[in-house]
Amino acid sequence: MSIEQRAKELISISVEISKGNIPEYQSNEIYTSGAYDLLLLNQSDAVNSFNLLQQLCNEYKTIERANKEAYLGLLTQAAHAARTTELPIGMQNIITANKELAATKELAAWYRIKV
Repeated sequence: MSIEQRAKELISISVEISKGNIPEYQSNEIYTSGAYDLLLLNQSDAVNSFNLLQQLCNEYKTIERANKEAYLGLLTQAAHAARTTELPIGMQNIITANKELAATKELAAWYRIKV
C-alpha cells in the first residue's frame, strides 16, 4: 500500500470516528481507541512514518470542518509514530488554524508551539 493510499485510509477512519461510527477492520475486528494503530505500525521506520505524516498534512484542505477534531487526533498519533519534532510542511498552519479545537493542544505540545 502506498503512502498516499495509507493516508487516505487513515483519513477515512478519522471521518467515520468524527461521525460517531466505529469502523470495522478488514478481519471483522472493531477499531477501538487505537483505531489507527495497525496502519501506523505498518510504517517500518521513522522516515516512512514522517513521509506518511507529511502526506496527511498535504490532505488538510480536503478535511471538512466537522471532521477536523478526529483528523487532528490522527495527526497527533502520526507525529508520535514519526518519532521526531521536525515540523512537516504545513503543520504550523494546521495548528494555527485550529487552535480552538481541543485536539490541537496535544499536537501543539508535541511540536512545542504555543497556541
